[in-house]
Amino acid sequence: MAFLHWFHKSLTTKYFVTIFLMLTLATAALSVYYYRQLSEEIRTSRIKIVGTVADARHQALVQTLSSLRQQLAHFLARLDAGCTQYLPVWDEGCENWIALFVNTEPILSLSIVHHGKTIASHGAPVPDEALKNILANPKLLAHFQAYSASDLHRFHVAAFAPERDLALIVSFPLQIVASLFANRNGLGESGETFLASDTGMFITPARYPSHQGVSHPIAALPMQRCLNRENTEMLELDYRGAEIIHGFRFVPEIGGGCIMAHIDQKEAFAPLAALQGDMILIVVTLLLVSLLVSVMTARHITVPLRQLCLMANHIADGEFTHRIAAPGKDEVGQLGAMFNAMSDRLRVYSEDLEGLVRQRTAELERTTLRLREALTYQQTILNCANSTIIATTPAGLITLFNATAAAKLGYLASEVIGCQSPTIFHDPDELLRRTAKLRQAMGQIVEPGFEALIALARSGTTDENEWTYIRKDGSRFPVLLAFTPILDDQNGLIGFLGVGTDLTQRKQAEAQLQLSHQVIESTNEGILITTPDQIITYVNPAFERLTGWRREEAVGKPASLTKSGRHDSAFYAAMWHDLHAKGRWEGEIWDRRHNGELFPKWLSISAIKDATGVVLHYVGVFMDITRQKAAESQLRHLAYYDPLTGLANRCLFHERLKHEIATTRRYQQGLALFFIDLDRFKQVNDILGHDAGDELLQIVSQRITAKVREIDTIARLGGDEFTVIVTNVNREEQVFPIAQGIIATIGEPIPLKGEEVQVGASIGIALCPRDGDTCDSLIKHADMAMYLAKEKGRNQCQFYSADLSPRNHEGMQ
Repeated sequence: MAFLHWFHKSLTTKYFVTIFLMLTLATAALSVYYYRQLSEEIRTSRIKIVGTVADARHQALVQTLSSLRQQLAHFLARLDAGCTQYLPVWDEGCENWIALFVNTEPILSLSIVHHGKTIASHGAPVPDEALKNILANPKLLAHFQAYSASDLHRFHVAAFAPERDLALIVSFPLQIVASLFANRNGLGESGETFLASDTGMFITPARYPSHQGVSHPIAALPMQRCLNRENTEMLELDYRGAEIIHGFRFVPEIGGGCIMAHIDQKEAFAPLAALQGDMILIVVTLLLVSLLVSVMTARHITVPLRQLCLMANHIADGEFTHRIAAPGKDEVGQLGAMFNAMSDRLRVYSEDLEGLVRQRTAELERTTLRLREALTYQQTILNCANSTIIATTPAGLITLFNATAAAKLGYLASEVIGCQSPTIFHDPDELLRRTAKLRQAMGQIVEPGFEALIALARSGTTDENEWTYIRKDGSRFPVLLAFTPILDDQNGLIGFLGVGTDLTQRKQAEAQLQLSHQVIESTNEGILITTPDQIITYVNPAFERLTGWRREEAVGKPASLTKSGRHDSAFYAAMWHDLHAKGRWEGEIWDRRHNGELFPKWLSISAIKDATGVVLHYVGVFMDITRQKAAESQLRHLAYYDPLTGLANRCLFHERLKHEIATTRRYQQGLALFFIDLDRFKQVNDILGHDAGDELLQIVSQRITAKVREIDTIARLGGDEFTVIVTNVNREEQVFPIAQGIIATIGEPIPLKGEEVQVGASIGIALCPRDGDTCDSLIKHADMAMYLAKEKGRNQCQFYSADLSPRNHEGMQ
């Protein structure tokens, strides 16, 4: 407890203990680290040496066996193929087996000589299984038998002459290769190397006595891995149970087996014991040095720190004149110098603070004044805008009515705020017509009244349409009214903003391009002003909203910034021709937004000239007509296509027929008009219902479409009547297969409501110009031919002929 009290009270003790512990831990960590590194390097090098020795023995064995095979091959190449009675002994000083074989039976071609005695005759089978094995695999360099204490082991080497169908085998004594493994260089006093067979039995004699490998396979784990074709080095017990470093190498050149090199671990790792003693001496020396350094460092730090504490107290009390005398050059001395500099700076900051506060106060007052001016500026814009600006609640109650709206409509703001907008300014009949169009276009119920104005804007987009405004005195004027949803900070709908542009004044806008800045800023149309060489000098917020280009990004750039690339040079040449000749151009054009999206717009460009006629600026006013284009496309589709089948309706059919007749006259080509009426369609409607009938009509339209060309026109005139305009045909032979294909495909069973029904088709055909060259004549004649087909039994086609008189046509009806 006394030590803890002393420790907490004395800064010197804290530094001493801390530094000593840090140095001690660092010393211990480094010692352990380097000991592990060195020991690992020693272990790795010893293991690597064993593997290197095993590789060297493997290479020496392969070289020796390859040399023997080359000698045999050389001898075999020189052997006279006609010699059948004599075979020279390979080496009279050794006990050799020498045999010359033919075929793959194998059958002896010459004698087998053993100890100089012939033991097998010409034409006899090979008697030795070992010889058969080496003959069966010509890729083997040699064949070994397992070593045993009672047998001086021999091995066999074969040379082959496939082109002569010959093989020569010579048996050599084990001493030729055993000497390779008797060498223990690199393995110390306890090491050895030996060769084992593919069954784990010794081939070359082991250095140490053991029953393993002689009468039983060697059971060491690395040996088993080696026999599984793995090359490995590891620490393990050997065949005699001693702890050694193994190095095994698989020997495929003899058909399996292993080469082993090993050294006792005690001998291999002897340097580690010496390393441990050296490391203990180094650690003790470093600890003594750490103790001395800790004491000196702790005393050196604490004295300047006390001066720093005193300096900090003076600064905390606001006394910036106190100084640390003669600070040292070390880090603590540098810290003292910094304290002195900090005190000087704080004194300066204290003197300047009051002036800075006065400056900030003045800036705040100027900012407040600018905000008030901005609010006044916005209110001025709102009141001076040339467009009528009316805001409503989501239900349509008027909440804002600007001065322009009051001037144009003749109402005071106090008269209309709180009233329902459509019932005051809009024509009721116009609202009803708009409601009907929206119901048809949107496919949903739209209530007449305010919903007719904001049905599209309620989805979150701006809705622009032409309307008629009714003034207080009953007079009317056209207006382009744009409705935009008003959202709060959480994107919740809080109302609608309607900006109306008087179209009467817009017709004269070319003579009034110099509008006030406030009107341009508040208009819903995009406006840009350029120099005569088409460099943008101004864009309004609507331009930013419609194109996505911010003002700072557009100003200073060429007007081609938003160019879509969709119009060719002739288009722009014509536009500039009108600008130069007339001073203005107006038309539809495609542009590109900042995000790369193309959009159509209605653009009006006017040239602003001085009194002498020199162009000062070009002013472009545009509005996005994407919605108008989409609405036109949708209305066109509804006007010309059958909503049930998607085929051309009666109106488009007449236009196409008129066009094709004109084409036949111009190019001297023909066409055929098919008039198709379904047979038994009424029964399907009556039995299965109208929804099944509609589905049947859709299937039939698809089948007819599949039987004609893409250039031909298919139309549904109503009910179950269809027409087909087949172009570029002149003879009945060209038309008849098409009609037969339509009849066949319509007559196939049609699945409806779980049942299969069959209907037929009666087709009347009229050819142009043979049967008529006008729309009325062709339709009439094809209709007459269709009725004749029904009269003849239905489900067939009939060409028109002059024999079908109008009276006959009436009888068919």
